[in-house]
Amino acid sequence: MTPRIARIIGYVILFASFPFMGAGMCLTDVAGGLLSMALLIVGGGLLAASAVWCLRKVRCPHCNALLPLKLYDIRVCPYCKKSTE
Repeated sequence: MTPRIARIIGYVILFASFPFMGAGMCLTDVAGGLLSMALLIVGGGLLAASAVWCLRKVRCPHCNALLPLKLYDIRVCPYCKKSTE
């Protein structure tokens, strides 16, 4: 798997956490806060999974350096100057 695909997967997991976090923040009065807490835990778990995924998988295949996680496309490693494809 290329670092570009791994970064896209990490962003999909990250963006999937936003609705859970938002719903958990809005539903604080429902069922004594249990539903809110459950949604916040799910959202936090997805957020943590995204961070761990990106830190482990978005690396240069040659020098194993962590590549920048910014939204622009990185086709060349900024450290070893080799192609990441």
